[in-house]
Amino acid sequence: MTTSNFDEYAQTQIDELKLLDSETHTSVIFKLDSTSFNKEAKEHIIIGRIFPNSDIFNEGAFQIQIKVPLYYPLNTPTVKFITPIYHPSVNKDGEFHHELLLKTACWTSKTTLKDIVKAIVQRIDAAEVYWSRNCEVAEEYEKNKKEKMAGPGGNRRIMTEVSRLQALATNNDPTAPKFLLDKSPMDTPGSNIILGRILPRSAIYNQAAFQIELKLPNEYPFKAPEIRFITPIYHPNVNEEGKICLEKLNSPEGFKPVTPLTEIVKDVIDRIDNPDVDHALNADIAAEYTNNKSAFDRKAAEMVKKHGLPRT
Repeated sequence: MTTSNFDEYAQTQIDELKLLDSETHTSVIFKLDSTSFNKEAKEHIIIGRIFPNSDIFNEGAFQIQIKVPLYYPLNTPTVKFITPIYHPSVNKDGEFHHELLLKTACWTSKTTLKDIVKAIVQRIDAAEVYWSRNCEVAEEYEKNKKEKMAGPGGNRRIMTEVSRLQALATNNDPTAPKFLLDKSPMDTPGSNIILGRILPRSAIYNQAAFQIELKLPNEYPFKAPEIRFITPIYHPNVNEEGKICLEKLNSPEGFKPVTPLTEIVKDVIDRIDNPDVDHALNADIAAEYTNNKSAFDRKAAEMVKKHGLPRT
């Protein structure tokens, strides 16, 4: 296929895609946002929004990118989600996997771009773990399908995490972390902030509660939340801005999409109860903790008395 024939055929396919924005007899809607041609790669780039129909994803639109390569339809397009989505068929980089896009599976030269968009929407609405692009999300999907998804248009995952955090307040297990939820995204639509008080168990810190903020990024749960102390605390692993050093939040190996927020809260409490001077954010306090523990205890207790919050 010559470049001119490729351009003509691709444009015909793009025009067909536009009809998905106006056809009333189809359950699949696609709104074309832009098209361009990459001369170096010799491929058409199509960007548009899909509108899934399932309960979890039907409250929002998801922007996708379709790259149509030279010699299409002999060569298969690639699909990438620009809008972050929590789904077994989409990896953390947004790459979408579907058997229709594999030459060795269901792809034929008669497959149209409309067919691809319809297949994308159907797969988002009905996940298929066999063709998973994200093994961890697929495993979670299989274990607990009621909690499996979260995306910009839905907050099922966040609702689940908030419920789990709330349950920490009434957990009678003495070894379980204690957390008193003060505010969540459920209270303020559009907010990405969770506020709550941790209840450390170690001497000095067990005299009060300390409010922390969990800020969920737009990429959550593919990106770790940011944690900071709202309540001032005298501690080697917490700096003056309230930021805390946790390996789980600072390394790709530590935080994973399936990591529950309760586990992060537990790690925060454990770090407060067990300071790690080798990963201190405040070198002066770390040195004092190591070389003059009595002075450290006195200053920490004074800070607790001055700023500590009620534990109920």
